[in-house]
Amino acid sequence: MRNKKINKIGILLLSIAILLIVTAITLKYFIAISGDISLPYSIWLKGDKSDQYIKGSYVMAYPIGTRAIKYDYIIKQISCVAGDKLTVKKDGNIKNMFCNDELIGEVLSEDRTGKKIESFTISDEFIIPNGYYFLSGTHKRSYDSRYFGVVNIEKIVIEVYPLL
Repeated sequence: MRNKKINKIGILLLSIAILLIVTAITLKYFIAISGDISLPYSIWLKGDKSDQYIKGSYVMAYPIGTRAIKYDYIIKQISCVAGDKLTVKKDGNIKNMFCNDELIGEVLSEDRTGKKIESFTISDEFIIPNGYYFLSGTHKRSYDSRYFGVVNIEKIVIEVYPLL
């Protein structure tokens, strides 16, 4: 009797272990986890690659620029799409970037450690070309297109949807 009980517990534990392994493997393909504080979400549902994305969408892209090299990918929100007008307006020492006159954010000259940051340079205005996107985060210190410039669609891996 006791052996049957041990066998049932063993089978139950093995089943749970297999279920956990299958779940972990499945989640790798459907869920993305980001420790980046530039957006208010950390857990993302992976979507599909598209030949066109809309403003406001979140996308996963390959790292762009030297500051993002330590990541396998970055997740940002699309702030400007093809045909949108990107402008920079200075107010004293403060430089703000706008898309179609909507504020994207301040362009900082230094990171949080005081190290100089190169920014995406435009003259009076820049029209986003076809096949390119301006990606941004919501945190004022987000490393995004304000610094590395517009992103070619080929650098975008997939669209993602916030979960938590």
